Amino acid sequence: MVETAVSARPSGGVAFGVVGGSSAGIASFTITLDAKGSSDAILLTGLNGRMPAPGRYELTGGAPVGASALRASCIAGSAERPTGLLRATSGTLEITAAGSDHISGQFSFPGSGFTTSDASDEGAQVAVSGAFTSTRVS
Repeated sequence: MVETAVSARPSGGVAFGVVGGSSAGIASFTITLDAKGSSDAILLTGLNGRMPAPGRYELTGGAPVGASALRASCIAGSAERPTGLLRATSGTLEITAAGSDHISGQFSFPGSGFTTSDASDEGAQVAVSGAFTSTRVS
């Protein structure tokens, strides 16, 4: 759920996995809470290329500090008509379960960024929170 300047309730599918790889030289692990209809999308990304184990992780909006930090961002609105991009300024991700075929957890972060109503103003403030569960279909 996103509150304050942008109203959003992420819903829809959850996807997770490694993006990139050794041939690309850079690999990241990404959890994507997809936008559904007019909902928002949440992206949680770790730059070490590995699935996070159960535990608590720091969320940032820029380059993660330390091996356990992850980036977090919210793309407000639908994929066809986004209404803003907001990045975490701090926050936490708690992975409650993780395995090769599943991941679940919850997150909470304050963020800032811009909305399409005034893209030159990057001062929009939001509070984002939610939970997810995903199981890979074979």
